Amino acid sequence: MGTPDLRGSYGTFTFYSDDPMTPAGTVEGGQIIPVQVQHSQVKANLIGPDNTFRQGSPAATEPFTVSIDPLEAVAKVEVQDHKFILREGEWSDWISVQFQLIPFIGNVRGICRFYLKQTHPRFELYVSPINIDPADPALPLSTPKSYSRDLSEEAGEFYTQGISEDTKALSAGVLDDGQYLQQARTVLAEHRRIFDAEFPKFQRGMFFFYFSSLDLNAHMFWRLIDPKHPEYNTELASQYGSALPDFYHQIDEVLGQVLRKLDDHTTLLVLSDHGFAPYYRSFNLNTWLLNNGYIHLKPGGSDSNEAFANVDWSQTRAYGLGLNGLYLNLRGRERNGIVDPAQADTLLHEIKDKLLAIRDPQNNATAITRVDRAKDVYQGPYANKGPDLLVGYNRGYRAGWQTILGNFPADEFETNSNPWSGDHCMDYTLVPGVLLSNRKIAAATPALTDIAPTIFAQFGIQKPDGMMGSSVFSH
Repeated sequence: MGTPDLRGSYGTFTFYSDDPMTPAGTVEGGQIIPVQVQHSQVKANLIGPDNTFRQGSPAATEPFTVSIDPLEAVAKVEVQDHKFILREGEWSDWISVQFQLIPFIGNVRGICRFYLKQTHPRFELYVSPINIDPADPALPLSTPKSYSRDLSEEAGEFYTQGISEDTKALSAGVLDDGQYLQQARTVLAEHRRIFDAEFPKFQRGMFFFYFSSLDLNAHMFWRLIDPKHPEYNTELASQYGSALPDFYHQIDEVLGQVLRKLDDHTTLLVLSDHGFAPYYRSFNLNTWLLNNGYIHLKPGGSDSNEAFANVDWSQTRAYGLGLNGLYLNLRGRERNGIVDPAQADTLLHEIKDKLLAIRDPQNNATAITRVDRAKDVYQGPYANKGPDLLVGYNRGYRAGWQTILGNFPADEFETNSNPWSGDHCMDYTLVPGVLLSNRKIAAATPALTDIAPTIFAQFGIQKPDGMMGSSVFSH
């Protein structure tokens, strides 16, 4: 899941438009590039990895041309030695592109897909993140190294970046629900094609396969199955409300393939690492910490999107970072820490009590149902490197998009208007995961930490010292 695209990001799409109302620049997960249509033609550049061989490490680019039919909703795209026709609303196959870093000797290759969103009256073209090419990877993708190449030869090219579904393009309005759904279905089709190529080879040992479709599409389509969601839309629900159940149906088909092959000596585990819940409202933890005197800002600080840009650390005692983490500005750990470690427990207890007492002014609902101390949930030599408190949000609530990055939105509570409408970064007891097996599960409350010990036990291997959990079949 952490595999980057060729640019080293978690996936950066590009969107080319001649619409003056489309603001150019960087959006979360993508880049909007203004272009001009001249004589029914658009000339632009694909953006590749940073070229560290050049001063300033500018991004390597490769030109491409789009020739637009003046009458029909169709265009011809030319990039390097590729020429292909796209109709409006059509996706290309995977296109291989080489980016030159050093003339003649230093090239890296990636793959991308083009989507012609509109030809007239405005030109709009989406290009997927440039993925590492599994047939010729610029960075290691597999062990052994030849495996990704062999797999692409057998199953065809495929998304290699972690989280292949372009949820950011949907959130940014670059793709609409139907266009995103086409892309998400392609991801699952690739996964099924790879599964169909690999599973028949499995005879003994352990076979693991991860499908991302239920997770990512529950994030994006929850709003169309939940009439209580602030982004519920009757018309869109009638068109795409069946999308999420359809993804479940396809995964059930895969499970059926597996069950037909199983014998009495084979153990099957089907699991998710979490469940799902609606995401109606955001809670901005850092804004709350600011309003309650735990964070102080420098007077007259300028507006900045840089994380914690104007924080006065000499007066700040606690801060939020990430989806559920709260940290003390601890002396001896943080660079500018001021909290005496001897006073840490008292301060954490105070903050915990206040968080659990918070009510949403919109409906008087409890926003936070659980706050865990790090010492109660972490173990091992690196336990003190994590958050000091883990904030467990109620169903329907989650940390706001800006607060997780160290920013300070004006309001403590906000209504979630993002298509990312379902979530699970909440009180874990309210979003339990799924564990299914063809063997009787003896554990009364199986946990994610039990999965590795379960697998070890199946092979007669004693779990390593310090590993939490135990086999779910032997409780």
